[in-house]
Amino acid sequence: MERLRHTLLYIVEKKTLLFCIWTAFLFRMLAAFFSRGIAFGYEHYVYLENAQQLLSGQTSLSEFLYGGESTFIQHGYSLLYLCVNWLALFVGEFFGIFDPRSKMFVIRLVHALASLLTVYYSYRIVRLFSTRKVGLAVGLTVAVLWIEPFISVRNFAENVSAILLLAGFYRLAKYDPKKFKFADDLFTGFLMAIGFSVSYHSGVFILGVFISMIIRGSHKRAMYFLLGAFVSAMSFEGLVGSVLFHEPFYMLSEYVQTILSGRLTTNGSSAYYMYISILIVMFLFPWGMVAFYGFIRSWKKYFMIFFPVCFYIVVHYLIPYKQERFMLNILPFYIILVVAGLYNFRRTSEFFVRHSVLSRWVVLSFVIVNIPLLIITSTAYMRRPQVESMLFLSKYRQSVKSIFVDDPANDSSKSFPPFYFGGRLIQYVYNRQPEPDSSIVNSYQQDGSDIRYLFSRDYFVDKDDSLRPSYVFFYGNYDIEQRAEAVRKIFPDLTFVEKIDPSLSDLTIEYFNNTNLNPPVYIYSTVPE
Repeated sequence: MERLRHTLLYIVEKKTLLFCIWTAFLFRMLAAFFSRGIAFGYEHYVYLENAQQLLSGQTSLSEFLYGGESTFIQHGYSLLYLCVNWLALFVGEFFGIFDPRSKMFVIRLVHALASLLTVYYSYRIVRLFSTRKVGLAVGLTVAVLWIEPFISVRNFAENVSAILLLAGFYRLAKYDPKKFKFADDLFTGFLMAIGFSVSYHSGVFILGVFISMIIRGSHKRAMYFLLGAFVSAMSFEGLVGSVLFHEPFYMLSEYVQTILSGRLTTNGSSAYYMYISILIVMFLFPWGMVAFYGFIRSWKKYFMIFFPVCFYIVVHYLIPYKQERFMLNILPFYIILVVAGLYNFRRTSEFFVRHSVLSRWVVLSFVIVNIPLLIITSTAYMRRPQVESMLFLSKYRQSVKSIFVDDPANDSSKSFPPFYFGGRLIQYVYNRQPEPDSSIVNSYQQDGSDIRYLFSRDYFVDKDDSLRPSYVFFYGNYDIEQRAEAVRKIFPDLTFVEKIDPSLSDLTIEYFNNTNLNPPVYIYSTVPE
C-alpha cells in the first residue's frame, strides 16, 4: 500500500499533465459508453440528424441547401461542424458500422477523445502563468468537474470551438520575443477563427483577445493576429458562402439575423442574471459563489485571459437571444480563472493563511459533492423513452413507413429521433385539444417533410391502407386505456406490444423541472399478427 502511494505521488508530481489527461480519459470513456440518449435538442437534432440524412440520401445536398424547408440553413448553423459529424458517420459506415447504437458510440467516442485536448491546453496555459500545483488543480477540475464528461460526449459545436480557442490562446500566451515571427500570430489568428466557423459566438471571444492585445500595447501582434483571423474567416465563410450561396458570409448573416430579429425565442432572453447564474451553477451552490469570487480576483494577474472572458459575457448579455450553451465556448477559460484566482487569494489572504483548515474544508466538501454527481452525469441516459422507442422500431425499418404519436396533453417537446430508426419515417403527431370542428379533421400542419401535426385522431378514418401507420406510440401513461380505446375504433387490430419507461436521469430532471417531462411510451401495433 505504501509503495502504491509513493508511485501515485511520483506520477502526480513528475507526470502531472499525463495524470490529468488519464483521469479525464477514464471518465470520458465512462460517459462515451454509458451517457446515452439526447440531453438537449440542439446537440442532436441540429447537427446529427442533418448529417445522417445527408449521408443516407434521405435529403440531397441540393434540397438541403436550397429546398427552403431546412431550419438549419435559415438559422445559419455551422456548415463546418456539420461536415465534421458527416465525416464521423461516413467513416463509421465505411468500416461497416450501421447500427444506430454503434454509430452514436462512435460519435460520443470521437468527441470524448477530442475533449482531452481541453485538459491538455488548459494545463499548458496555466503553467505559463503559474506553478505546477495550480496546473494540477486546473487540469483535474477540467477533467472531473461534474458536468465536463457529460457535455464532452455531446454534439455541441461550442465544445469543439473551445478546443480551437484554447490551442490558439496557448500559442499567443507562450510568446517569446527572441523567437517571435509574425507568421506565428498569423497562424494563431487563423486557428482561432476556425473555432469561429464552428461556433459563430466564439467570434466575440476572438475580438476580446484582439482588444486585450491592443490594451497591453501589442499593436503589431494584434494586427497580425487579426489578419490571420480574417484570412480564416474569408476561407471558411466568405469563399464557402460565395460558392454555395453566391453570397460571401451567407450563413453568418443568416445567424446574425436570426438572433437579432427574434426568429428564435427563449425563456431566458429577459433574465439579466442568466449567464452569471449558469457559471455559478457549474461549480454548484454555494461553492459556485466562492468560485465566482475567485474569477473576479484573477483579473489583474490573468488579465490576458480575464478580459476576453468578461467581454464575451457582457456582449452576450446585450444579445437578445440567450442560451445556456453559449457559455461552453469559454467554460475552460472560466475554470482556469476560478482555480488560479482562488489559489492566489488563498496564498495572499492573511485570514486563510491563519485558517488553512477552513480552505481545505471548502475544497474537500466540494470534492465530496462533486464525485457522486460526476458518476451520475457520466452514466446518465437522457430521454430514454424516445430513443428506445425508435431503436425498437428500427428492427422493422424495412416495412414501417409511418407511425402515429398520440400525445393529447402535449408533453412531447421533441419528435421521436429518426436517427435511431435508421431511415425515413413519417410521424403523425396528435397533441391538440379540444377536438376541432369537422372542417379540419382531414388536415394537418407540417413541420419539415416528415412530421405532421394532426388536428384529430379521425384523420385516419377511411384512409387507404398504405397511408395508415404501422405503430401507435402513446406518449404518457394518463388515461391510457381510454386513449387506446379511442384509437382502437380507428385501428380495430390495435394490440399492445411494449412499454418503454424513462430512465432514472429522466425522472430526476422531471422532479426538479416539471416543464421537462419524460413520461413512458406505450407501443401498440395496428397490424394484425
